Amino acid sequence: MGLISRCVEEIDDQRVTSYSIFGCIFMKKVNTSSFRKTYVFNFLYRKTVVERVCTVNALNLKEVFDIKKITYLNKEIDIIIPVYNGYDYLEPLFRSIKENTDLNYNMFVVDDASPDSRIIPLLREVLADFSCKVVLIESDDNVGFVKSVNKALELTANDVVLVNTDVVVPKKWASKLFRQIFANDNVASVTPFTNAATIYSIPQINVDNKFEDDLDAVNRGLELIGNPGDPIELWTGVGFCMAMSRSAIDSVGVLDEIFNKGYGEENDWCLRAMSKGYVNTLASDLFVWHKHGGSFPSHEKEMLIQRNISIIHKRYPKCKRLMKQTNSNSRFLSMRFIAEILYLNSCAKRSEVWFDHTWGGGTESYTFYQFEKYKDNTLFIRVQNDRSKEFTVSYYYKACFNILILKSIEELNLLLDQLSFQSIIINNLAGYNSPLNVLKEIEKIKNRSGATVSFRAHDFQTICPNIVMLDSDNVFCNSQNLDACALCYSKSRRTMLKVNDVDDWHRGWDYLFTNVVDEAIFFSNSTKNIFSRLYPSINSRAIVSPHTMTALRRVEHKAHRGINIAVVGGMSKHKGALILYEMGVLLGDYDDVSIYIVGAIKRKYASNMKVLGRYERADLPKIMEDHNIDLVFIPSIWPETFSYTTSEAILMDMPVACFDLGAPAERVGAYNKGLVISELNAKVALREIVEFVHKSKSQS
Repeated sequence: MGLISRCVEEIDDQRVTSYSIFGCIFMKKVNTSSFRKTYVFNFLYRKTVVERVCTVNALNLKEVFDIKKITYLNKEIDIIIPVYNGYDYLEPLFRSIKENTDLNYNMFVVDDASPDSRIIPLLREVLADFSCKVVLIESDDNVGFVKSVNKALELTANDVVLVNTDVVVPKKWASKLFRQIFANDNVASVTPFTNAATIYSIPQINVDNKFEDDLDAVNRGLELIGNPGDPIELWTGVGFCMAMSRSAIDSVGVLDEIFNKGYGEENDWCLRAMSKGYVNTLASDLFVWHKHGGSFPSHEKEMLIQRNISIIHKRYPKCKRLMKQTNSNSRFLSMRFIAEILYLNSCAKRSEVWFDHTWGGGTESYTFYQFEKYKDNTLFIRVQNDRSKEFTVSYYYKACFNILILKSIEELNLLLDQLSFQSIIINNLAGYNSPLNVLKEIEKIKNRSGATVSFRAHDFQTICPNIVMLDSDNVFCNSQNLDACALCYSKSRRTMLKVNDVDDWHRGWDYLFTNVVDEAIFFSNSTKNIFSRLYPSINSRAIVSPHTMTALRRVEHKAHRGINIAVVGGMSKHKGALILYEMGVLLGDYDDVSIYIVGAIKRKYASNMKVLGRYERADLPKIMEDHNIDLVFIPSIWPETFSYTTSEAILMDMPVACFDLGAPAERVGAYNKGLVISELNAKVALREIVEFVHKSKSQS
């Protein structure tokens, strides 16, 4: 009956919170004394912004996943179960203890004068089936939780575990729970992971998680966690299922009865133990189910919490600091991540590993669209790398999210080897420190796991270090083979990717497409055709599947003078920034033509081009209407693999113009309000757009 949740809400302005995941990510480095390296991620989802702190993994994963465990079958423990009503929970609890306890034990059951007349007969009946020593204490008066526990504590002689009635314990629970106490003289308390116990709650921390999964399956997953080294030091245990060492009990004493009916008594005991040099830790390989329904009416509970919080804070002025240390303990956060991902991997119907970049944009929009669409059944494990040896691993499942930075590819392999997954998605490796080495590792991961490999063609990085297939003169190369790439790359002054040897680069990807990839998904026929021409082996596994777009309402067009052209999205050279600049200069010859840039830009354009700034996608129809936009122009000078802005314009029933390149031309050419410009030239583009709009207006 701890006070952890309330205290965390009051004092911890960086508490770790799980939440839904679909949306945009903004990342910045921050400096703190707690972590060697941290990142703050702001996730925008359902108009809620939440901060999440992640840290470099602070555990030795070889040690964590060493499953050689010492058994202590000759040890004897004492189990204390305080009872107050809870009739429906008693039979499942005692059955689980009888069937799943793997240590010798004595059991002390204290009924605190339960008003439910069924309780005592049930306890007598159930306890009669136990062959161990059983002591049933039947209190005549209701004395409260703390005194009930103390009655039993005074009768014990061994290490003790307090077990609430609304608990079910899994197989081998006792040896897992007491392992740290048996191995370390300085451990006072051990608490397992559970669905509902504040900082010990998984998969979401400080949440009463709904649990409808297989308890044994979850624990088989967590059993992959071996010995994490020295105990992870936490500020308190939680009394729903808390082991207490005999040494600490003898040194610290029993629970303080000033806490009466409960809430805060185990926090006080654990803090007293810490003051004497003991530590509180967790059983990281154990998950115990906990109903956590509450024993008191809400108003009485609130009064008890407020009263007992004040006692804790008055007695322990350093309590807030200790709590913050727990909530920023990098070993604890790392272990939580490992336990959470193993837990979810055992529950999810399907798991996928996504190798993805950190550059945002359309690729990331696709990533999170897929995550949101399938997150109720699929655990997504996202691997990212950005020009370093470290790998950022995050998971997404239902409302759950967490993130951890691993120090090397070896640590990544260690983690993935513990997980079961059906697919490996090569979504985008742009920016990776050593993409070809990662491709070799993906082949090994596939062979070890038996998973299929799916490649997603978001750009042309597998072909061109410039990613967008523009040569040194910013012209689409339209290469018919790969032989000319080395010469082109040698002339490039600056490329998006640093490739040591272009021929090696192509050989590495060709090997992957020929021997490793099971399917390659393209978002347009034009992209598939380019890949098939340059990597013929991919053709037999190619699937064309355009992105799914959520609807936008139709724009209501109004009659007006002049011609208004809109360019939507951010501008760069390959997106057509120079074309747009030239068109701005040419606008001087067109008195009745205006160009609106819907998005944030860095380049300064002509004064007769109006920059509207950042926008929300849902606001696009209104923006089009407010500025009487006649046509959306897609000025890209590379063969985009999809183009979200092209699709958005079509969804709004807007006329669209683009150059004869890639996916935009493929869709615009088949669109009854589309114009495919005859030449990649600003002057031609402006002339043909104006003629097209004039013709459309005259026909309407």
